[in-house]
Formats: sequence, structure tokens, C-alpha cells
Amino acid sequence: MARAAHGPSTAARRLGLALGIAALLATGCGSTVATSQQQAAGQALGQTPSGGQLTGGQNPTGTTGGEVVPGQTTTASAGTTTLPGGGTQTGSAAGSGSGGAPVTGPGSNTAKATGPIEIGFIGGKCSNCGAVLGSKYAQGAYSDTDFNRAMVNGLNARGGIAGRKIKPVYAEVDTASPDWSSDFQAACATFTEDHHVVAVLGLSFAYMENFASCLAKAGVVWINGGNSGGDKQVYRNNPKYFTNIAPTEDVELLVSVTSAVEDGWVTPKSRLGILQADCPADQRAYNNTLKPYLAAHHLNMVSNQTIKCVSGAQDDGNAVTFIQHAELQMRSDGVDNVIIVGIPLILFAENAESQQWHPKYLAFFGGAVYEPYLPPAQLANIHGAGWLPSFDLNASHQPPLSPVQRTCRDLIVRGGADTPAAQYSQAFTACDSVLLYARAVQAAGGDASPAAVTRQLDALGTSYVSAMSLSGATTLGPGHHDAPAAYRSNTYSSSCSCFQYAGPSRPFPKA
Repeated sequence: MARAAHGPSTAARRLGLALGIAALLATGCGSTVATSQQQAAGQALGQTPSGGQLTGGQNPTGTTGGEVVPGQTTTASAGTTTLPGGGTQTGSAAGSGSGGAPVTGPGSNTAKATGPIEIGFIGGKCSNCGAVLGSKYAQGAYSDTDFNRAMVNGLNARGGIAGRKIKPVYAEVDTASPDWSSDFQAACATFTEDHHVVAVLGLSFAYMENFASCLAKAGVVWINGGNSGGDKQVYRNNPKYFTNIAPTEDVELLVSVTSAVEDGWVTPKSRLGILQADCPADQRAYNNTLKPYLAAHHLNMVSNQTIKCVSGAQDDGNAVTFIQHAELQMRSDGVDNVIIVGIPLILFAENAESQQWHPKYLAFFGGAVYEPYLPPAQLANIHGAGWLPSFDLNASHQPPLSPVQRTCRDLIVRGGADTPAAQYSQAFTACDSVLLYARAVQAAGGDASPAAVTRQLDALGTSYVSAMSLSGATTLGPGHHDAPAAYRSNTYSSSCSCFQYAGPSRPFPKA
């Protein structure tokens, strides 16, 4: 997708974009990385390195050692995790009740720990990605379901989880669907009516309340591998709901501003604008978390542009028109910092460039995904808070594979797929939720009942090492079901024409 050459109307005709499809940049439904970057990644990441550093100077967790597969022991830092197949994975700290060996105790029912475990796997399809992102969008070789299936095959070839084979149930949802809620309702019916799964894993491109309510009613554990996980009220209402690669929407929204304040990008003299939707979770996150923070720190929100909640691809045209209106209105209001993320940021910045307007953009995650689409004058004004290197850094600047990522690669390859560099984020997302779930079942002595799994996930503390998050760092516990633990500032560097991490690793702000 080249930048608009003839003003906002050109971008609108080309993109046909819904605000809700901001999640497409996080779904992994293909690749938004330029072809030259994909080729460089094949050279940079197609080997098993020893040592290395993240761009910006941070050492990733556990980059030493050779290939790691279930049944072998990895070294990262303190603490251990039993991997599927009987090996151990070292973690960042020991959590209560989260050691490597199978354990018994409250919630552990060894009488039930036999036979296959029926698990639902949700995958996102992106049938409209080409229309949304234009000619620079590169369709990936493997879909979400391909990676989910490969993970199942790879684990089952190793004996399954705690000696129990996985009996998979697959369902897909499509961003091109006119009505997303219908797709998600059908997926839940597949999981809970046609079958009786005990857990749902995989990547959901959006948090849909009807899907969450359906799974909660059935008592199913849901580990959501998408980047839109709902606000903190969603987690309170769904005690068996977890997200492994995204914090709450309250935290995502808050850190987009707090990170910029800490770096001096935003001060009380700044004039802020926000582009948001009136979806219930979005509005709660804004009103309950960001708005009080702005007031307490004397920051000026001078332009609040709120669009109707998008419910499917049928809303594309209205969303495009609204984003164009919001850009013009914010410029008129004297905004100098825009809180915005995803595809709306691309369209907004294209419109701004066509008018030679260069505000700053306050975002979270994924700076590198903007690189193919925007000119340097706009890219240089994006300040992100990033915790997912596979999104924040382009393919030629990725850190070396960690031991957990090499475990994922081995399982996926053994399961019949591959892990091309341009799809690392998609592959590792599919792997991460499975390994997290397997960790809990293993710790419960093979008991896969939702109650036992929930208790074991709550007991992990900081011991689980993620295949996705910055340095693998996570935190889980009672009342804290969003796993990522830390972020770094993510900004554009003219020296490499790429996004890099800058500054120290910071814990997420409390929301």
C-alpha cells in the first residue's frame, strides 16, 4: 500500500477499511513486511544463533544453547517448567505451585487424568487483507489453522500433554465477514454444542462479548492469543479467561501515553487527540483509566473523536469516512499528539501527509508494521510502547530465537508445517498459548478440568517464559490474567530506516 498521492479520497477508495480491523496488524493473517525484509529475515533468523542482542541493546531471555525440543532441558534464568513430553524449561522466577514436575494437591484429580483432551482452536482468516492493506501486503504461506494443526500434530507425536493426546476441534473467524458476531457465535457452538471442549486456544482477531459469554457459560478455559483482549472488567467477569500476549485494554491505552510522558514526548503543554470507538470495553478503558490519568497529570485532551463500534466488514465505508473527518478536525483543533493504533493510524497518517501535517502519534506495539506503508516524515513521529519483538521490529532486526521459540519451531516443523521468518509472530502466537496451557495441565498431574487448569495458571507467578513477549517475561496470578509483564519504548531511527527499542525495560503501568 503506497501512501496516498491524491489526498484522503484516494486512500479511502483503496483501503475500504473498518476501524475494528485495526486488529489485523496483530492477527498474523499473513505478513505486512516488505519482501526485501522477508528475505533478510530468512538469512538472519534461519539459523540457531548463540548469544546476541535485541535492537536497542537488551539481551533476550535465554539466547544461548542449541536446538530445544520437549524432553530436553533449556537454560534461561531461575525456575523450571515441565514441557510437554517430559522436559523442563527454565523460567524467570519460581511461582507458587508452578514447579516443573507434575504435582498433586487442590484441583488435581489424577482419576480424570486419562484419555484425550478435547481442545478448541480458533483461527483468524483475513480474506480482505489485500483490499485493506494494498499491494504491499504479502499473504503468508500458512494460516492460523495451519499452525494450530501443526502444534497439535507435533505435540501428539511427542505423547501429547502429560501423556494425554490432544483431540482438536478447529473453527475459523473471518475479518471479511459482514457480521463478526455471527462468525464467533458459530465458532462457540462448534466448541460447546457440537463438541464439549475444556479449553479454547489460538488467536482471536477481536474480543467479542457473545463469544466470551458463550464460553464462560460452558465453563471453558479461554486463553486468547489476540491483541484485543478486553478491558479489566472483562477479566473480572470471566474468571477462566486469560490472554497470553496482550495486557488489558486499560493497560494498552494507558501505556501509549505514560511511555510517551516518561520519554518526554508529551508534557502538560501538549494538545492531545484520541481516535476511539464507542465499544463498551473501549469506553470503559478510556473513562475508568486514561481519563483519570490525564486529569491527575494535567494533560490536555482537546479532541475526542469517537466512532460507532464496528461489528463487521459492512461498516468499512463509514469507518474510512470518519477517520478522514477525525484527521481534519484534530488539525483544526490544534492537536499535536494523536492517540491511535493499527490500520487507522496508517490511514490517518496518509491523510495527514497529503496535507503536509506531521503530528506525533502515541501507539502501543508494532512500530515495524507501519514501515512499508508510511513515509519517514510520518514514521519518525510514532512513539510506541512495545512488548512483542516480532511486531515491534522488522524481520531483519529481530533478536535471535530464544530456547522457547526454538521449541515452538521444532514442534511446528514436526507437525507438518514450517516457520518462515515472515510468519514468526503467527507461528509463535499459536505455539505460546498451547505451551502455557500444557504447563498448567502438567502441573495439575494431567488433570485438564477447567477448575484445575485455572488454579494452576493462577499459581504460575512470573515463572512462565513466553515465546512472544519481550524477553519472555510474564506475570500471572489470581486477579491478574493478562500475561505480558514488561515493555520498551519503540521509535523510528533514521540511521537504519527502521523501528528500534529504546531505553530500559519497564513494567506496565497499573490500571
